[in-house]
Amino acid sequence: DFDPDVAQFGVQPETFVWTDAGRQRRYTPDIRLETVGGEVIYRQVKLATRLAADPTLGGRLRAIEAECAARGARHEMWLDTDIRRQPRLSNARRLRATVAVLAAENHHAIHTIITRLPFPSNLGAAAEALGG
Repeated sequence: DFDPDVAQFGVQPETFVWTDAGRQRRYTPDIRLETVGGEVIYRQVKLATRLAADPTLGGRLRAIEAECAARGARHEMWLDTDIRRQPRLSNARRLRATVAVLAAENHHAIHTIITRLPFPSNLGAAAEALGG
């Protein structure tokens, strides 16, 4: 939400299924995003220690990248150590604070505010109406 190059994104958007050596393999990306320029990127978030222990993701990384390419997209691997550095760290903190506001006890107030917005509206207008 805070990256000006991102037009839209979805969490665990789809599952890729393919056959490898007679076995059915599956992979669900963590994030699918589309940039304002129309590029599609599938992102996977991994612990750096886990990736270091298994850099091919059980032999699936090459197939995952091929599945992304077949969809006209690219694959990115983000490590927990990357997310803990700026600017991603401040973005993650802002997202965490935003999610806290979405707690069940705030749903009625949020609904009231959002239904009063003119439509169509954008995310910036909604954020401003909800107090940033």
